[in-house]
Amino acid sequence: LESVKFELDVRGSIAQKHMEAVREEMTGGMQEVERRCLDISKQVDAAVGVRLDTERQMREQTNSTITRLQDTMSESHKETVRVVSDFQSTSIDHAEVLRRLGQGLL
Repeated sequence: LESVKFELDVRGSIAQKHMEAVREEMTGGMQEVERRCLDISKQVDAAVGVRLDTERQMREQTNSTITRLQDTMSESHKETVRVVSDFQSTSIDHAEVLRRLGQGLL
């Protein structure tokens, strides 16, 4: 009976040590997985940050381009209105000259 009890105690002690080793290995593995997940999370965060910065810069450039185009169109429109106004004035002046010449001939 003593030898059986001793054998059970030895086996229990071995099982206990084995369980502690497994627990330590599991804890180490879990910590490694957590570190890897944290590293991946940091990489994803950095990548998203870069993408957001790029998107912001592209939007700023687009807005700047739109503003320049609007300014150019506004200037072109003003120039077109000025040229049409000058043309109308010239046309009116010519019509008046022609009317006077026509009256002078009659």
